Amino acid sequence: MSSPQHQVDPREIEDVRRHVRQHKIIALGLVVGTVLTVLASRTDFHNPSINIAIAMAIACVQGFFIVGFFMHLISEKKMIYSVLVITAFFFVVQMGVTVWARSHGNEIHIQP
Repeated sequence: MSSPQHQVDPREIEDVRRHVRQHKIIALGLVVGTVLTVLASRTDFHNPSINIAIAMAIACVQGFFIVGFFMHLISEKKMIYSVLVITAFFFVVQMGVTVWARSHGNEIHIQP
């Protein structure tokens, strides 16, 4: 008894190759982003807020790559984009409040 031959459509093979190539490019982008984050953390911009802002900008780009391509949300419907935009908005607001509070010396001191 022989097993039936399965014919693979050449378009499917090309589609898989295209997706693998895309994922390799995104992975390379994430590696470059990580290197940039390390370099930015070791660079003195004379203001910690600038270091934080640069690191967060790089992290946002990396997050977009992960969410958009690895999680396939770049081709999803409007609702997912709406939730993503709302999340990004509140994240930016929280980071802005944190940077503002640190820049005005509003630190909490707990005495023992």
